[in-house]
Amino acid sequence: YLGGQELREQLGIHASQTNSFEQQLNRKRKELGDGEWQEVANPAPNTPIYLYRDTPALRELAEPYTRAKPG
Repeated sequence: YLGGQELREQLGIHASQTNSFEQQLNRKRKELGDGEWQEVANPAPNTPIYLYRDTPALRELAEPYTRAKPG
């Protein structure tokens, strides 16, 4: 399971898309399925609350965020 910067690096999220990707991930988290994510008990400050498995569904969700933000 990965979260935060490790997850973004693994999925190839472009730096300009970080906030957009994280917002979409929060909205779609429960749609990824059981066992695809876990909540961290008592997370330290500035650490991820949720960790995710690198799965095809997560890669599909991340794909639009691997390119620079238009404009």
